[in-house]
Amino acid sequence: MQSRLEHGSALGIKARHVLAISIAFLFLYSSHSRVRCQQTKAVPTERIDIGVMVRQLDGTPMERLGPKDFQLVANGHRLPVSLKSLRKVPKGSARVPRTRVLIIVSTDYLAGGGTKEGLLSELPAHFGQNEIAMVTNNGFATRYALTKQGLVAALRNGAMRATNWQQAIKDLNNYPGRRVLVYMTNRTGRTPESLRQWAATIGALIYQVGGDTDENYVYWGDETTTPSLPAYGESIYGESAPPAGGTAVANNTAIWESFATKSVRDVYVEKSIKEALHDIAQDGYGYYVLRVAIPSTVDSLELGVKTSQDYQLSAQPYSQSGARMPVIVLPGSKEPQ
Repeated sequence: MQSRLEHGSALGIKARHVLAISIAFLFLYSSHSRVRCQQTKAVPTERIDIGVMVRQLDGTPMERLGPKDFQLVANGHRLPVSLKSLRKVPKGSARVPRTRVLIIVSTDYLAGGGTKEGLLSELPAHFGQNEIAMVTNNGFATRYALTKQGLVAALRNGAMRATNWQQAIKDLNNYPGRRVLVYMTNRTGRTPESLRQWAATIGALIYQVGGDTDENYVYWGDETTTPSLPAYGESIYGESAPPAGGTAVANNTAIWESFATKSVRDVYVEKSIKEALHDIAQDGYGYYVLRVAIPSTVDSLELGVKTSQDYQLSAQPYSQSGARMPVIVLPGSKEPQ
């Protein structure tokens, strides 16, 4: 009997030891879990869209880029990116997105013989993916319309609001999508720098119709030379005797050619409003909407494109919820890999 009691006491002591160890383990595990949970607590994120225009250096839109082609980096870490579906097209293709087009009718355009009626006559009946508004020279702007009839009605019926082109551009910044400016002018010289600066603040390209187009061209330097002609006859270096029976006079000058292209930094030069709208639609194939969730503490994002071609970027972040927008840091002109 005593032996059984002693044995039972021993078992009780062991059980109490096991229970104590179990309680201690559970306490330590619970404490560790709380600390780990506090350490790994996720930072709140905000989902934003970034409208991106990708172009080659000559202005040609770069089509069919996929999510993996865009590199978005925050604080040294690459963020996963998705592309907002814009229409049913082959995988990785861009589309012509809904675009707001603000036509700025300058005073010199009207002074040079241009009229609002003549401008309207050149517009198509339906604007397709474009919503078009017009700012007139007397400080009034129409609302955006999808058809010529809607725009004509706004002009004729006085359905306009008092503003200037600067405020109209500022208002355009609230639109969560692609923005474009069409500048109607007969002015000689470059597109006004003030207009360029305002366009840059909303990530908009300018399509200039009229004026001195040469002022908006940029020269990228010498491209190549023509082959030298035979070294005989009269040239700018003097005379050399031709071979028997050869031509008496030949130009021995190596001619360097410099090629010109439209300045694609922010201005395209167009011959008419009709051609401008056509090019606006075509350029839309290089427009993408990136969707990304960013930590609320992020102030800037670095954006690049993985491609072997030279390219230029413009980007504009926006959010339907009114979240604070980060600064988008863009690379300079990318050299081929």
